[in-house]
Amino acid sequence: MKQHKPDGEDVPIYVKQHATMTQAERREYQKRVEEGGEVASDGLAKRIEDAHLLGYAVLSGNVVAGGALKHPTESYKNKIGDRAGYNLDGYHAELGWIYVAPSSRSRHLASRLSDALCGTYGSSIFATTRSDNRHMQTILEKLGFGKAGREYDSVEHPGKRLQLWVRPSKAGAAQ
Repeated sequence: MKQHKPDGEDVPIYVKQHATMTQAERREYQKRVEEGGEVASDGLAKRIEDAHLLGYAVLSGNVVAGGALKHPTESYKNKIGDRAGYNLDGYHAELGWIYVAPSSRSRHLASRLSDALCGTYGSSIFATTRSDNRHMQTILEKLGFGKAGREYDSVEHPGKRLQLWVRPSKAGAAQ
């Protein structure tokens, strides 16, 4: 278990592989991801199990934020790449499922989770976010991501647009 807790922060961030999480942690993690309302629940448990890393924050014994460094399938990467007009060959991880419960916002948890998840991963990473989600865009920019391709329509949220973001490999980082 890796714990990221900057000085002065009262909410620890945990980053784990699925296999090292307890059943209770897995349940709470999935519940938080579903609460975010940004992902389809069908097959979510399997996608969580397949993720490279899962990150979450705990406050008073409850998971209040979550995110992941996901392991996308080739078909998913191709679908996103086609929609955005960008080739995702060589990208083997996706930063996603970043969600913070409303009661725990303004603690920089989304930023801290994203940093903890991406911090030691050396290969190229991509992410998608709603075009109107300026907060997440700022986090991605601080982590070295840049916009790639074109905006495209969200299937899950009609009327919303998505933007692909990419971060090239970091030489010398662990994979």
